Amino acid sequence: MYWKFIILNICFLIFSAGTAFPQGQPAFSGDPAKFKDELLVYMGPGLSEQSNAILTSFISKWDSAAFSKENMDMILDLSSQLTGRKMRAVPQFSQFLQTLNDFCENERDDEFLSYWLTGFSEMLFNPRYRNESIVKYVENTSLLIRENLLINTGSVDGK
Repeated sequence: MYWKFIILNICFLIFSAGTAFPQGQPAFSGDPAKFKDELLVYMGPGLSEQSNAILTSFISKWDSAAFSKENMDMILDLSSQLTGRKMRAVPQFSQFLQTLNDFCENERDDEFLSYWLTGFSEMLFNPRYRNESIVKYVENTSLLIRENLLINTGSVDGK
């Protein structure tokens, strides 16, 4: 009788383990209509003034159709990929949004953005690239678009 009780408890623990520790919901569903609200939740309420300005600027561009339908779909996918890589909202994801803002504000054509998004997606899928390298790539892209700089360090200003 004692063994039946132990076996029953073990079975109960095994079958209830999936519900006791559920996997977290993904931050982004992939639905363009829900993206803005999901982005606000993901970024959180306690943003700095600079991060909040980046987010507000991006949302206004998202709502004004500054991005083509294809690029919006790619941005949705990339957002999921970034959260899948455990990128933090600030500063990593915020830098991604800043780079997208830079593409729109510096009159880069939509096709150019599409090429960059495609290449960035391939980089995110490749496990060879560490998160630090990906963040540096996004930062350098932003510098290139805004200031025509290839690299910016304390001692080198690479124009």
